[in-house]
Amino acid sequence: MAPEEICACSREALVHQGYMTGALQASRGCSLRIRRLWQRHDARRLERSILLLDERQRCHVAAWIKIELLAFEPRLKRQLVESDLPFGSILARAGIRPSFSGRQYFALPGLFAASGAIAYRRCCDGHYGRSHCMLGEDGRVLAEVYEALP
Repeated sequence: MAPEEICACSREALVHQGYMTGALQASRGCSLRIRRLWQRHDARRLERSILLLDERQRCHVAAWIKIELLAFEPRLKRQLVESDLPFGSILARAGIRPSFSGRQYFALPGLFAASGAIAYRRCCDGHYGRSHCMLGEDGRVLAEVYEALP
């Protein structure tokens, strides 16, 4: 779907060129941590489903991410697997500034019906998300990301 088709209360959180975590923390004035729903990894890849939660345990994003561990040095690999910091926060702290490729936006009607009382959802009943690949400076794929706003 086109970015202008996304409702106003979700558009600001989704339609930007940076990390989802940083944009949400800035616009909503909160700090976010991950809660792992599912995770597996081997020497090549880390795959996980997560929620990004604020201090009050409210969900701001549900995400599935596939991180290409071979693209990172050993100290970062371990941090990526073990840390409760969001992927974008870890990259930013390490000074890694990826580019985003193949960004697409989508609607997920009714996916988070139980979360309708969240304060930042003011204008619609629809649920929206985005997907993209994150690329390193050399063009190598760092991660594939799917994010949905509750």
